[in-house]
Order: sequence, then structure tokens, then C-alpha cells
Amino acid sequence: MSEQFIFLQALCEEIKQISDWNEKINALKRYRVLVDHTSLELLDHYSKCSPQEKYAILSVFAIGQAPIVFQDIHLVQNINQSLQELTGRLVDIEKFYDFMGGIIGYHLMVLTLIQASKEPLSKIDLAQHKTPEGPDLSSDTPETRRMVRWGIESLGLMSEVYPIGGAGDRLGLVDEVSGQALPAAELVFCGWTLLEWLIRDLQGREFLYHQLFGKQLHTPVLMMTSQEKNNRQHIERLLEKHQWFHRHKANFTIFEQIRVPALTMEGNWAMGGPLQPILKPGGHGAIWKAAADAGVFDRLKKSSHQKMLVRQINNPIAGIDKGLLALIGIGCHENKAFGFASCERLVNAPEGMNVLREKINRQKNAGREEVNYGYCITNIEYTDFKAYGIEDAPKEPGCPYSQYPANTNILFVDLPSLESALQLCQLPGLLINMKSQFPCYIGETRVELQPIARLESSMQNIADYIVDEFPKALSCGQFDRLRTFLTYNERKKNAFRCKAVIR
Repeated sequence: MSEQFIFLQALCEEIKQISDWNEKINALKRYRVLVDHTSLELLDHYSKCSPQEKYAILSVFAIGQAPIVFQDIHLVQNINQSLQELTGRLVDIEKFYDFMGGIIGYHLMVLTLIQASKEPLSKIDLAQHKTPEGPDLSSDTPETRRMVRWGIESLGLMSEVYPIGGAGDRLGLVDEVSGQALPAAELVFCGWTLLEWLIRDLQGREFLYHQLFGKQLHTPVLMMTSQEKNNRQHIERLLEKHQWFHRHKANFTIFEQIRVPALTMEGNWAMGGPLQPILKPGGHGAIWKAAADAGVFDRLKKSSHQKMLVRQINNPIAGIDKGLLALIGIGCHENKAFGFASCERLVNAPEGMNVLREKINRQKNAGREEVNYGYCITNIEYTDFKAYGIEDAPKEPGCPYSQYPANTNILFVDLPSLESALQLCQLPGLLINMKSQFPCYIGETRVELQPIARLESSMQNIADYIVDEFPKALSCGQFDRLRTFLTYNERKKNAFRCKAVIR
């Protein structure tokens, strides 16, 4: 494994410096990565490919996965079509992960994370973590009402972002007639699908604005879908069924989340059958890069909608009171960059936490050591607590709630600040999760149930790259100076999760 890491690291660094596809191909050939000793069908297909397609195929050979990905190719009935479809998927993966070395870089990153998961945990972050400060919205106070008023006045600046392309495997949602797997957006809660709940919330806020100010808003709705379980087709069918909720079709922008290869614990690509790598959505952290690649941000910048409200699909009741409006109000009125709607978190719950991160930065300048303090409010996933040196302990003895609040994936985002952060990191919060098991094709028609992992990312961790620095440490009551912020509300409103169909 160590020799493979060294080889892939060297190859990946070299490839990232090359932009021309033919030069990339030559680089792989210098490492003797060739399509040799393989099937005539693959060689024939390879000869007809574009340079970009050839390079994607050669990358599979470079990472040592060709014997697995192209195994039993003779068993495929429509081999030409299957090879074309596979090559198209490989090219998509290569393009999306080009900043980290394409297919080779993706494979290397997953191997690195798999290897780290097998080793004893050690603290990987030298920062200190504290409980973040923020206004409590659970009480009806003049201050809270003022924040809500700010939010209502700012609705004309907002767009709405819905990451709805996830696999939703844990829901096990299927069509009762056809038995076909359905995306989480079609889960019915109190008579409406989860997607309908989000749109109804939006329309309610727009109606309130119209009643107060006499102006009709046309809020852009941005949806990240995927091809998982025909997610995009289901979403578009649902929109058409409801006549696009009587909004202009142009109000909706739909872009797709990349599907990425899953790997086994041994570091091999998991296969569903010959020429069928198991592909899964790459986590909602892909939303920022996917939106940028699709030109979504460029279109928003030409409008007045420079702020975004991000809603997770499985929390339909977060908009029933003042929580969303106050979050928007603080973000817009105080010119914040990134905000979290949070609440109390149950100890040992399988959910992330929001923390205030403080990191001391030391550097030499003209022979003198300069010290500054960097701060941001961000998210840490529950699978990474130990790695970050965080104990999941109650805030006081006997209390059921954690010392840190829960991450709910309800976010406020300032577009210019987001784009600046994306210059530093295109795919935040990288992680793997080996808990899912899938039937994997082993060869000779054998299938085994195996744990698999794919590279995932967390959209909220782009906040890691919105850091404010100060020459002295901040004390309690001073953290409202940060560009990142957090609000508190009742757990039953912010952390509700739909898990079943309610008729």
C-alpha cells in the first residue's frame, strides 16, 4: 500500500501541472500505463475515443483498477453502449475533480482516508474549540422582533438553495405501486411532499413581503439534484405536476451533483456488475463547486440576489416561526458572510455540532515572532469528534444536551464571501463513511455484501475558510465581530428530521 501511495502521489502532482490531454496521456505512458493485455473490445473502443476519454480510461489503469473495472467484459450484452456510458461517467469524474488530480487524485484521496480510518485516532487539529455565542430566538423579545423585521426587509436580496440530490438510502422510500426507489424529496409529510414544504415556506415569506411592502418578489430557487434513483427526473416531474408552483419556470435553476466511485475497505472500486462501478452522490459539499461549474453564481451576480438561504430537504418545519427570518435578518443587516441556524444537541446523537474555532497563528517577520488569533464558527461531523480532540460531553452533569449546539444544515450565505472561500477550497469537509453495505460484484457472477465508502464533503464546512484574524484573543461578548455567526432556536423546530411517510 505504501508503494502505491508514493507512486500515485508523484503521478498526481505531475498530472496537476498539465492541462493538455495529449500531454497527460504521454505522462501516463511514461509510467508505462498502457491499455495492453486487455480485451479487443476495449482496445477497439479506446482507439475511437477523444484524447479526454482516452486519458480517463488510462487513469483507471494508472490506479490499478482496470482488472476490476473491466473484468468479465465478455459478459456484457451491448458492450459498445456500455463502454460509452462508462467512459462518459469517467470523464465527468475527471472533470469535476481536476483540481485534485482527476480520477487519480480522487482515488488517492479515498485511499488516504480509508487508511487513516484504520489507524489509531490522533488529534489532527491544533485549534481550540468553544461553544459559539449567538442570539436565542426561542423567546419573543424586542431584539428578536427587530431581527425578524430585518429579515423581512431583506427578502428581495435572497435566493433559496435546496441540496436534494442525496441518495436517501436510510429512508428506504419506494413507490407503493411500482416498487421503484424514490428520492427523499418525494417523502410525504402531513399531506405534502418535502419539496412542497420548502416551496410553500418560500411562497409564505414572499406573500408576507407583498402584504407589507406591496411588491411581488420572484425569488430564485436553486436545486442540486443527481442521477441517483433518477432523482432529477423525479424532481422535474414533481415540478411539472404542480405547474412549477405557479412560478415562472425561469425562477428554477436545476444543476446536478456528481456521482462518484465507491471503494471497498481494500481500496478497490466497488462494482455492481461488469463495466458497472457503484456510483453514489458525493455529499452535499459538492453543491458549491457544482453550482459554480454550472454558471449559477455568474447568473446570480447579474441580479440583486447576492444572499442565499440553504434548506435541507428533510427538515420541513424549520420555517414555521421566526427562525429563518431572523437568520436572514442578521446575515443581511450586519453584512455577515456565513450563518448557522442551530439548537441544542443531544449527547451521543449521530449529528454534527457547531463550534467556535480559535487558532493561534505564529509567524516570523523581520526576525520577530508575530502572533494573531484566527476565528470562525464552523461544523464538525460526529465521525470526526475524536480526530479534532472533542469530547461529546454534556454541558453540565446529568444534562441530556451537549456542550456544543447541533448542526442543522440551515444556512445563510453571502455570495461574494462564498466565492472568495472557494478560491481557497473547492470541496470542503472531505470525509468517508464506511457504514453502508452494498452487494458488490466479485466476478464470475459472484456477489458479496461489503462495506463501501466514497469521498463525501460537507457544504457547511466552507465556513472553515471564512476566518477573521485579530492581534489579541477575543473574549466573551466580542464574537459578534466575526463574519460567521449562529442563532439558537428550539430543538423541535431546527433539528426535526422526517423519517416516515405520514398519510
